[in-house]
Amino acid sequence: MRPPINWVAGAPLAIAIVLDGKNEASEAYDEGRVTERLLIAAHARSLGGGVAWYGDDSQRAEAKEILGIPDDRVARSVVVIGYPISITDPRPNRAAPGRRPLSDLVSYNRWGGKG
Repeated sequence: MRPPINWVAGAPLAIAIVLDGKNEASEAYDEGRVTERLLIAAHARSLGGGVAWYGDDSQRAEAKEILGIPDDRVARSVVVIGYPISITDPRPNRAAPGRRPLSDLVSYNRWGGKG
């Protein structure tokens, strides 16, 4: 595995999302929906969760080989679930805490339109 996702190896549960590979657009949407639901369910049970991407094409191929996923299937990510050991985000490039103002996120009538 690539260094930025080595933390996955220490998790008690990791669920690989594997898709048919027949319709990339709808499967990407489904992948997001499944991921979201797994993370919501984990949180509802006081568990922590996160998502790791396998990386570029060669890293995805390596992950598929390790996990025994057939070549004709698409596998890009893994949902990791476990007991939180900290509430501090360990990533070096983590987002600043707090919420952005709604005016930074919402446009009215057209892109960039202020309310």
